[in-house]
Amino acid sequence: MPPLFAIVRSKDAPVAIRSSALSLLGDCVDTYPLAVLPYLEDLGEGMLDLIQLEGVFVTPEQIQKTKEQVAREEKEKEEAEKKKKKFDDDEEMFQAPANPSLDSDPTSTNAKLPPLRRAAIHFFALMIRSTIRDAYDQVIGFSAPTGLIQRARNTLGYVASADEDMMVRIMARETVELMDQMQRALLGVD
Repeated sequence: MPPLFAIVRSKDAPVAIRSSALSLLGDCVDTYPLAVLPYLEDLGEGMLDLIQLEGVFVTPEQIQKTKEQVAREEKEKEEAEKKKKKFDDDEEMFQAPANPSLDSDPTSTNAKLPPLRRAAIHFFALMIRSTIRDAYDQVIGFSAPTGLIQRARNTLGYVASADEDMMVRIMARETVELMDQMQRALLGVD
């Protein structure tokens, strides 16, 4: 566990490798949650810190815009960029995409890219699912800390409404719903 978490914390490692390390940590939680128990609070806090610090949030004005307005603005921006750029007919030039992604730069260390936040939310969701499964199986010992869950509910609730990446918003919303299910499972309510 510590070597994987060290990779996640490394700012020099590419986002793809950091995301893979988070995925492996999630598999550990999903496969045998009791083995992760000594690290659970640190891992959970680390995931929430990562989501908060590396989040890219839209402004309230952007939330209010309709899809038509966004599409129209993007089209106008593309047309303006085409007019500004002059390409030599004889020489082909590489044009970097306007929105960087892991597909366009797989070795990027830009932690603001959505895959890292997605992996952190996925880890958290697996932690909650393990707690739910163990509550229904009446396994004693594995439970996410209460303070961590409250912080996660607040953080993921905000991310679900304000992150720029739609997949991150959906995953955050689903994880908040899992937390509600976990509360019912821990109380013994179906």
